[in-house]
Amino acid sequence: SMINNAIPTIKVDLSASMTQVVWVMNIFGIVGCSTLVTFGRLADIFGRKKLFLFGQTCQIISLVGSGLSHSIHWIIFFQIFSGMGNGILLTVSQAMLTENFGEENRNKALGLWSSMIGLSLAIGPVLSGFLITHFGWRGIFFAPLPVVAVGMVLVFFFARESRNTLDTPKLDLLGMGLLIVTISAFTLGIIEGHHFSTLTTTFIFIISGVALLLLLLVERKAKEPIIREDLFTNRRFVLASLCSCSFIFIIWASFFILPLFYQHIVGYSALQTGLILMCITIPLASLSAPVAKLYQHMPVKVILSIGF
Repeated sequence: SMINNAIPTIKVDLSASMTQVVWVMNIFGIVGCSTLVTFGRLADIFGRKKLFLFGQTCQIISLVGSGLSHSIHWIIFFQIFSGMGNGILLTVSQAMLTENFGEENRNKALGLWSSMIGLSLAIGPVLSGFLITHFGWRGIFFAPLPVVAVGMVLVFFFARESRNTLDTPKLDLLGMGLLIVTISAFTLGIIEGHHFSTLTTTFIFIISGVALLLLLLVERKAKEPIIREDLFTNRRFVLASLCSCSFIFIIWASFFILPLFYQHIVGYSALQTGLILMCITIPLASLSAPVAKLYQHMPVKVILSIGF
């Protein structure tokens, strides 16, 4: 949420096109969602603490590299490391919490974990607005470095190492590769299609479709598939996934378009834009915990309907 608010400033300062700044977000999303399952299994094999520290190292590489970049292409490149780091931290942190806390404190720990994510999301836009106003857009990459460094020290000295000792997880590297090709080619065709000929764009979409078909075939035979076919025969799982997809689509689009609109069209500063975006992030953060308790007493359909 910090980077999104800085995109309009980065766009102007580095003379980037709209298509290029779109890739700052998309490369992060593509890498992150394509590697989530694989990183979880790598943590089971090699150790969750080790992989978590590796994820934090990826974040530092991304922050330093992006902050020193003098071209939008380098920022896009370093967002690959940010996507990797996010994929690791999001997956492994929950497993570490489950392992490091006993049954009586586990729910409290996971609740605190969720609250911190909500709080971070809420303060991100206004914090980035303050940093951009006083230190320029590079400040949003350099300011989090001490936080990540402190996190690495705390994890190194206080977190216990753990891994999956009950069974030997298999890595579905072929599935991960095909998933990356499917998503990347599809995204490339949508965003860059107007720069290519009709034939080239069609070919890119064909590559995405063929990769998807191969992915589905491979996943049927894989011992530990990234995409489990049995889950997609579960009606509730499919509907919940579609709801999540719709929600993420709304948030992803809003957080990209609104900063550009407010700063380039309306003429607000990055700080003013950050304050406006808090109208989205504060309710998101403050309602998460109460709703988590509420759904134990109300039908999920009712709560989801109110949300949408």
